[in-house]
Amino acid sequence: MKYFNPDDPIVLSPLMTISPKEAYSLDRVPKEKEQENQEAEPSFPSGLQMAKNLSSSILNATKALTKGEKIRSSKGEAAERMKICAGCEHYIKEENRCNLCGCFLNVKTKVATERCPVDKW
Repeated sequence: MKYFNPDDPIVLSPLMTISPKEAYSLDRVPKEKEQENQEAEPSFPSGLQMAKNLSSSILNATKALTKGEKIRSSKGEAAERMKICAGCEHYIKEENRCNLCGCFLNVKTKVATERCPVDKW
């Protein structure tokens, strides 16, 4: 009697063979695949930290509003900020977000009271 070895190729017919690399189940994912998936996903701050960032942004905007200061930055200023962000090492192009603060940059760059976490603008 032949024992099952999960590392042996699976032969469905003489013309079709599935290599062990292609045939794995969810409970048997190779370590290399796990590491590739973890490295590919960007790591943002925790949800709690992003909530704190949002609440402080709202507070700063409210303070500026009560003082009569402008809240919305000009189109040119927002475009310049976005250009700086696009060249930054912390910018995640696929999601248009900052890796440090987790903010959506298409919104953050348009708010005059906001600042870059590494003081680039």
